[in-house]
Amino acid sequence: KKAQTEGGFYGFCDEADDPMGGGPGDGTYILKKLMDLRADNVGIVTIHDPEIAVKAYKIGIGGIISGKLGAKKDHLHGEPVEIKAEVVALNEGRIPFTSWNEEDTQNPGKIAVLRQDGITIVVTEYKTCTEMIDIFKYLDMDSSKFNILVMKGLGESYQLVYKDIAAGFMTIDSIGITNPDVTKLGNFKNVRHPIYPIDKNTELRYE
Repeated sequence: KKAQTEGGFYGFCDEADDPMGGGPGDGTYILKKLMDLRADNVGIVTIHDPEIAVKAYKIGIGGIISGKLGAKKDHLHGEPVEIKAEVVALNEGRIPFTSWNEEDTQNPGKIAVLRQDGITIVVTEYKTCTEMIDIFKYLDMDSSKFNILVMKGLGESYQLVYKDIAAGFMTIDSIGITNPDVTKLGNFKNVRHPIYPIDKNTELRYE
């Protein structure tokens, strides 16, 4: 839908690719799903891709950037997606880790904001934690204008940051090494079986 969601955006929390939890921060699984659905008025925070971020700087604001975005560290968080996007904003400099202590900062390197059809994607040169800030604030953009905001990291942190402008939050069934559903993390070695919740028909027990 093109109209602004009444009462604020919906936050889609991708906890399976949590940069603070060890995820690469370049997962594209949710982005690809939204692109396939031709979703409109969506924000993606963030995709770690130094190649695309640097290339966007060379092209400049208003230019069109083409190439493969994200999922370049491994194949556990989706596949690179083909983009042909407009560069709508560029930024470089330190940004806060948290919205409640702006003196504690991190270096995202070059930041490029790209618009792929109706999807706005924040791309960073270095892996960046945005679960405790509204990164759009530091890019002079208004996050409240989105219908959907896809965020990588812990959902509870995002709820603190966006509680005044979001209509609601949901944790998305995504893929990645920080997936809160441990049954989706792959094969476990050196584990005594049966064990909950990896093995079916096994109850949680304390010993």
